[in-house]
Amino acid sequence: MKIATGLGSRLQGLNPAQLFRSYVPYFATLLLLAGVWFAVRRLPRYGTREQRILKRFLHEVERISGISAVAGGAGLFELSAQVDSSYVADFVTIYAGAIYHDRRLTDEEYGRLQEILRFLKESESKIP
Repeated sequence: MKIATGLGSRLQGLNPAQLFRSYVPYFATLLLLAGVWFAVRRLPRYGTREQRILKRFLHEVERISGISAVAGGAGLFELSAQVDSSYVADFVTIYAGAIYHDRRLTDEEYGRLQEILRFLKESESKIP
């Protein structure tokens, strides 16, 4: 009974305003950290999806044809002409249609480019 009485008197002695003021800094810090964490997670880590898919494409073209676009300084259309593959030409046409007109790839275009990359990656033989 003494415990209940002691607890009751302690609870009556609490001041809600003082309690609120003492916990506000902790709560504000927690909110700030959550906001920073959310903002960092939303940042693109490795460039835009257009940059990432182009990097994957150039890697696959170099793997299957031995032609390095970076070393040769060739553009996408020159690279497509050198490789002479309909899949490479399709990729370049879709990608250039978006990027060279200063717009982002649509979800449909991005999906098609991923399909082309999957086919290029699965191709065991090198393209002549």
